[in-house]
Amino acid sequence: MSDPSSVGGGETKPSTLSEWLEWKQRHPSDYKTFDLIEITEQRKISKPEINALASKISSARVDPELVRRAAEKVGWKNAATTLVVPMLPTLPNVRKGLFGETLAGMTLVDFFGYQIPVQKLRYSITKNQTLPGTDIIAVKYKDGGLTELCFVEVKLRTGEDTAAAKEAYGEIQRQRVQKIPALLSFITARLQAEQNPLFDLFLRYLLDRHDTTKIESTHICLVWEKMNWSEKTLVNLEDSITTPSASVLTVDLVIIENLVPLVGSVFEELVLGG
Repeated sequence: MSDPSSVGGGETKPSTLSEWLEWKQRHPSDYKTFDLIEITEQRKISKPEINALASKISSARVDPELVRRAAEKVGWKNAATTLVVPMLPTLPNVRKGLFGETLAGMTLVDFFGYQIPVQKLRYSITKNQTLPGTDIIAVKYKDGGLTELCFVEVKLRTGEDTAAAKEAYGEIQRQRVQKIPALLSFITARLQAEQNPLFDLFLRYLLDRHDTTKIESTHICLVWEKMNWSEKTLVNLEDSITTPSASVLTVDLVIIENLVPLVGSVFEELVLGG
C-alpha cells in the first residue's frame, strides 16, 4: 500500500472526483415521485482517482488517525498491513458493496455538500461482515442546527437488475420504522464518544423527531455498469411508489464503464500499493 499522502491517509486529502465524474439533474424528467441526478464519466479514470477511492475505502474501514499513530511507531507500510489489509473484504459481493457505498459517500460530499458524521463501516468486526440498517446517513447544518438529514441506500450492479431501485426504496421505508431510530441513537453515541461538535445538533434532533419531514430526505444511489443499465429500473421504481413520502426522494444514478475491473484495481491498490 502507498503512503498516507496518496492512500489511506484519509480525510484531509481532497479527492479528485470532479475531474473524473460530472453530474447534472435530468430536466425535464418523466418521473414525478423523485428527482433524478445523473453522474457520468467525463473521461477514463486515472491513477489519482483510483488512489482517492482506495484512500476513502481505507478510511471507511479503519480510522486513519489510528493508522497514522501506528505508522509513527512502525512505518506506514507495516501499519497499513497490520490494520487496514486484514479488514478488506475478500468476497466479491462484499467488495462491490463497500466500493458502492464509498463512491456514493464521495459524491454526496464532493458534489452536494453533505457531511458523513460517522463511518458506520468502521464498526465491522470481520472483513466480510455487512452491517444492518441504512447504508449512509449524511447531514447538512447551518447556524447551529441541522438543515438536512439524508438517509442513503446504495445499490451497485454490474449486470441487469431492473428491480434494484424499487427494492432500495422498500428497504428505506421499512428501516424508517424498524432500524433507523436505533441507527440514529448509535450515531449520536459515537459523536458523543468522539467529542464531535455535531453531537449537540444530533441529540437535539434525536430527542424531537415528531415532525422532521422538513429536514429529512432520502437518496437512492445506483452505481451501475454502463452496458447493463436499463431505464426500466427507474420506471419500476416510479410504479412502486403509490403513496409518495412527505420527504424529498432523489435518485443518484452513477453510470461507469468497466465497473468490475475498476473495483478490482481499487482493491489491488489497497493491498499492493502498485
